[in-house]
Amino acid sequence: MKLFAGQFNPIAGQLDLNIQKHIELIELAVKQGADLVFFSELSITGYQLTLADQFASTLNDECFDCFQKLSDECNVIIGIGVPLKSITLISSAANLDDKNTIGMIFFQPNKHRQSYSKQMIHSSEMPFFKQGSAQLYIHEHNEVLVPGICYESLQSSHSECAIKNGMTVYLASVAKDEEGYQRGIEHYSNLAKCSNVIVLMANSYGQCEGFDSCGLSAVWNKQGDRVAQLGNADDGLVGIDTVSCENFVIKVKR
Repeated sequence: MKLFAGQFNPIAGQLDLNIQKHIELIELAVKQGADLVFFSELSITGYQLTLADQFASTLNDECFDCFQKLSDECNVIIGIGVPLKSITLISSAANLDDKNTIGMIFFQPNKHRQSYSKQMIHSSEMPFFKQGSAQLYIHEHNEVLVPGICYESLQSSHSECAIKNGMTVYLASVAKDEEGYQRGIEHYSNLAKCSNVIVLMANSYGQCEGFDSCGLSAVWNKQGDRVAQLGNADDGLVGIDTVSCENFVIKVKR
């Protein structure tokens, strides 16, 4: 499989603009023969905790139909980051004290959409979100693709559980500043090398709520080597072919 992590600067609350940036990078990935492209934590809204309630979406929100159309027409799996409304919030028995989740929606060609909600949330996120309760596994082309969202992707217990269930590729969707990124470098390298898996990390760059994310989206091969990386402020893609091990760095000219 050809797998890509997309990087750009999500603008807080500008859903239409952010969706268009997603589409541009997806179309670029498709030109490279992509089987999957995914994006950073809360890539649709930007990492803005206080805006989560305002922009929380459902799995089948019509504003995301464009991604399903692209997935179907281009035969590509697409993963986007979005605050997700919890089931109880959209049911007739809504609980006013309930919270949304930090989620991802995955679009697969001619299949129903699937969602994943971050199971291990940082203390700073607890006032705004609740934890998810189940891991998503995507089985495709003899690979088992597993998403991990930011904080939990640095917790060994999260990846260890996925490894026991056959994970071959770890998709880390993050919003990390330089300090967090430095912690991630060693962790992702050790995870890849010790568990014989490929790790792709999609980070954003630019202003988040309370910090600046630093970009540097990257790929680690099964030997734990960081074989491809974008810069601090690049719009583009970083990727790997899981069969040939060829790696890719594709920057968008601005």
